[in-house]
Amino acid sequence: MFKTLRTGAHSLRAQILTIVVVVWLVPAVALGGYIATAFFPTVREKTEAALVTGAEFAFSVTRDNVDRLIELAKDVTYDGELTEAYAQHRAGTLRYQEFYKVSRNYLERRFSRNPAISFAAFFPIDRPEQFMFMSDGYDRAMLFQSLIQPDALQLGRTLDTKCQFIYRNGMFCLVRNLFNYRLERFGMLVLGVREEEIFRPILQSAAETGANAAIRLGEYSDGGNPDWSETGLRRAGDELGFAIAHATKDYDLKLLVSQSTSTLYAEMSRFTRILVGVFALLIPVCLLAGLFVHRRVVKPIAILARASQRMEAGELGVSVPMRGDDEIGRLGRGFNEMSSRIRDLVERVYKEEIALRDAKIQAMQSRINPHFLFNALETISWQARLDGNGSVSEMIDALGVLLNAAMDRSDRRLVPLKEELGIAEAYFRFVRLRFGEKLEVEEDVDALLLGRTIPPLFVQTLLENAVEHGIAPAGGGRIRLSVREDGGEVRISVTNSGKRLTDDELSRIRSKLDGAEPAQGLGLRNIQQRLKLIYGEDASLSIDRDANGDTAVRMRLRAEAQLLTSAQSNTRNDMPSQ
Repeated sequence: MFKTLRTGAHSLRAQILTIVVVVWLVPAVALGGYIATAFFPTVREKTEAALVTGAEFAFSVTRDNVDRLIELAKDVTYDGELTEAYAQHRAGTLRYQEFYKVSRNYLERRFSRNPAISFAAFFPIDRPEQFMFMSDGYDRAMLFQSLIQPDALQLGRTLDTKCQFIYRNGMFCLVRNLFNYRLERFGMLVLGVREEEIFRPILQSAAETGANAAIRLGEYSDGGNPDWSETGLRRAGDELGFAIAHATKDYDLKLLVSQSTSTLYAEMSRFTRILVGVFALLIPVCLLAGLFVHRRVVKPIAILARASQRMEAGELGVSVPMRGDDEIGRLGRGFNEMSSRIRDLVERVYKEEIALRDAKIQAMQSRINPHFLFNALETISWQARLDGNGSVSEMIDALGVLLNAAMDRSDRRLVPLKEELGIAEAYFRFVRLRFGEKLEVEEDVDALLLGRTIPPLFVQTLLENAVEHGIAPAGGGRIRLSVREDGGEVRISVTNSGKRLTDDELSRIRSKLDGAEPAQGLGLRNIQQRLKLIYGEDASLSIDRDANGDTAVRMRLRAEAQLLTSAQSNTRNDMPSQ
């Protein structure tokens, strides 16, 4: 599976898809990441800074308006005109009519031109009914006298030299005590405040930006009742607000400007939608380009790749349905011509090789049979001399099995593993009679493999090699026969605990198996050559020592190994031309 994944990762289709992804997705991700992590935060910070700066500027101008109003109220005491007129009136040197005229003219002159003042009034605290005011603010002055003057008198007792903004009965006023030169309170000044004028900077700024403004000045409050405990930027749900405050001994001014984030960041949202739309439009463009490349380049090359894999697997004469006068079409025609030539060459050489290999296999097998029969007969003779004729019948039965296998005239190149194990069991009868209790035999055979086929006399040859070169020189020992399947391969191993091989002996045997040295024996070298001729690279024979130092001969056969035999040659010769 991992090989398939790696192959797919290096395919032309995957590479072109990677290029498309890199060309479209990577810039989109990079630009999106930059916008999300750098651009939008910067714009958001600047937007919030603009909100804060606008609120601070409007608040500063409003505070200046309030300060000028406070200064106007304080100047009444400092310039002394009302104080002097009141003193003359109390001393009897200035009649009430003259006192009223002087006071009213003073109020007109000082406050009538100020757009933030709706009316101005003055009254002595000992005679509040002597209520003097500007002519332009008659209605509001009368309303103040009738509804608010008693509260103002009460407030003046504790007001001392400070100013106070009051809001009663829908009227917004500034009140202040008036003192004479001996700092004795003799009257009160009342200035009606126009909210739309004094708070004009804040209201204009809020209207231009679409924000909501909450204002508090003294008793006056507009825009709800927000939390005034904290200043600075604050977030509440979908609202972003900025609170600022300024306090003096005369007043406490607070402002909270809030705005919906959807409104505040509307331009960012619009830019995001445009950007997403642009990248969305690029998707079909990339898909069309990818489809064109797939049909004109990727698909034809994939057909060529699959045809090459079929040829690699042994299928000859493969052709591809590729036409056209472009480079891909010419490549397809060249491939078809090359495939046809390779098929003709392989079939001609293949027939010659098969004939030669069959001859070699037949010759080697004919050499093994007499050698094996000689060893078997020698064992029978030796046993007969030891104990008379007591075991002759048993040995003859076993010999019958061995002779039947050795002289098989059916020319079979493969036999079932079960049949081979029967031959091995017959051989073990002879060996047990020879060594008696000095020989131990262990068999570990997977029953699921009994139907598998192997070349004849392979297992018996391995056992005979273990007995003659391991058990016999040591005078006994243990032989273990194992047949298992591992990783799609049938593994047959014969291990003996007889004579231990030295490093030099092991190296020499391996050299003989590899053909580096001439071999006088017929056993393992013969099996090695037959494996190569029959299976090619799908089979191997090796000799080694196991963890206990015992000699182990291992034979490996791929479960799906392709046989290089004459039968297969006939099959290939009968294949139709492609």
